[in-house]
Amino acid sequence: VFMFMAARLFGAAAFGAYSLAVAIVELAVAVGGLGMKRYLFKLLEERGERLPGHVLLDSMLMVAMVSVLLSAGIALAALAAPRSLLAAQTAAGMLWAAPMVAGQALIDLLSAATRWKHRMRYAVVSRSLVEPYVGTAAAVVAYLAGFGASGLLVGYGAGTLAALAYTAVGTRLCYGGLDLRSYRPCAARLFGALREAAMPTATDTAAALFYRLDLYLVGGLLGEAPAGIYAMARQFRTPIRQTRQSFDSLLTPIVAKTLGTDGPATTATAIASATRMILAIQLALVLALIAVGEPVLRWFGPEFVGGYV
Repeated sequence: VFMFMAARLFGAAAFGAYSLAVAIVELAVAVGGLGMKRYLFKLLEERGERLPGHVLLDSMLMVAMVSVLLSAGIALAALAAPRSLLAAQTAAGMLWAAPMVAGQALIDLLSAATRWKHRMRYAVVSRSLVEPYVGTAAAVVAYLAGFGASGLLVGYGAGTLAALAYTAVGTRLCYGGLDLRSYRPCAARLFGALREAAMPTATDTAAALFYRLDLYLVGGLLGEAPAGIYAMARQFRTPIRQTRQSFDSLLTPIVAKTLGTDGPATTATAIASATRMILAIQLALVLALIAVGEPVLRWFGPEFVGGYV
C-alpha cells in the first residue's frame, strides 16, 4: 500500500530521494542498534542476579546515546556535502529522517526484549502493521496538506514514532515498570557491554551496507529518478525477505535456548528443517514475481516498468 501511494502520488524522483535518505538512515540504525537484535538475548541469559529490566535499561541507554551521535553525523553530512555529490532533495530527506535513527534502533531493541519473553506479536505487529500503515496514512495526509516531496519523510517519521510507542507499551506489559527506582547506570558496565557488542555491531553493519550498496551506487551514478525506479523494483523482493524474517522472531530466542540446553547438533537439525520450509515458500514467491512483475510495475506507473528486468 505504501509503495503504491508513493509511486502514484509522488513519482520516481521523490521516491528515489526518499529511498536514498532512508537507506542512509537505516545503515546508521544498524550501527546504532549495537547488534541488540541478537546480543540482547545473550545479555539477558547471562545477567546473573541482575533484574531483566535493568539489563534492558542499560541496553536502551547505550543504543540511545550512540544513535543520537549518528543522527548528528547524518545531519552534518547532509548540510556540508557538496550538491555535486549529494542531490539537494536527498540531502533534505536525510535531515528529515536523521532524528529517526534512535527511534528505529529502539524499536529493534524493544522488539527483541519482548521476543525474549516469547511474546512475538509486538515485534510482528509493530513492523508489519503499525509502522507501514500509520506511515502510509501520514504520507497521504502530508501530500494533501501540500508538503510535496517531503510528505514521504513525514510518513516515515510518523510510522517510526507509532511503532516505537507500540513496542514500548508491549515492553511495559512484558516487564512491568523495569524497576526504574532501583536502577543505577554503571559506566564500567556500559563500556564493557559496548566492547562486547562490537562484533555483532560490525556484522549487522556489514550486512546492512551490502544490502544497500547497490541503491547507493544507482543514486550516486544515475540520480534520484533512476534510483526511485530501482528502489521500487527492489521492494518487490520484500515478501521474499519477509518470509525469512518472519521466522526470526520465533527462531532467534529458541535457537539461543536450544544451544544452551541441547547443544549445536540438535540446534542444527532444527535450523535445517526451518530452512527447507522457508526456501519452499520463497521459491513460490519468486516464480510469481517472474510471471506478474511487469504488469504490476506498470500499475504503479509507466516510469517504473524499466525496473522489471
